[in-house]
Amino acid sequence: MIDHAAIADALRNLLGPEYGIGVSDPADPGGDLWPEERVAVAKAVRKRQLDFTGGRVAARQAMAELDLPPQPILQAPDRAPLWPKGLIGSIAHCDRVCIAAIAPLRAARSIGIDIEPDTALPSDLEDIICTPSERRWLDLQPPGDRGRLAKLIFGIKESVYKAQFPLTGEVTGFDAVDVQPDLVRESFLALPCTNSTLGKTGVRSGGRYARVEGFILSCCTISAQPRMKPG
Repeated sequence: MIDHAAIADALRNLLGPEYGIGVSDPADPGGDLWPEERVAVAKAVRKRQLDFTGGRVAARQAMAELDLPPQPILQAPDRAPLWPKGLIGSIAHCDRVCIAAIAPLRAARSIGIDIEPDTALPSDLEDIICTPSERRWLDLQPPGDRGRLAKLIFGIKESVYKAQFPLTGEVTGFDAVDVQPDLVRESFLALPCTNSTLGKTGVRSGGRYARVEGFILSCCTISAQPRMKPG
């Protein structure tokens, strides 16, 4: 049985006291959607409805931690969450867990979180997920750790994508950033690749990760004002 409290504690440790945290089970989230939210998934398959519901329930748990009244979280046309005014947030889910983090705008300009099973990335996906510099870094690690470290890079990139999208509107690929994990501090930098559209925005990001309950949690925050795109 998954210890949701342990996952929530790990997220709090990664993000700090300004963030509200929520964790739910998509199979039994312990709550329901608001009428305004049901519209977004009325025609979706059952799994999508469960994940969507679990994420919204977790987000309202996060609001409660900040002593905020519960509010609906609608969906933009691109399916990104529309956060209430004055808040930033992120939702992530895998088969058995939904997580959410919410904070006032003073905490950061944007946040992205991700949760992945702490298993090895299939080797045939490594060239798709990892840039040449990341693969060189993997070459220096113990061979038995390579698959799980490649999965760590994948999870970090998912969190980076979620953090940058509200600021840039860029739909980026895995080649948009070079991830530099620090395995001692359990932190990372994500540097935009110069040949990607994200590289033109000046958005630099970083964050922390943790392994808990058989999952990898990745949290990316963007604090600095990104440069304007060249006109």
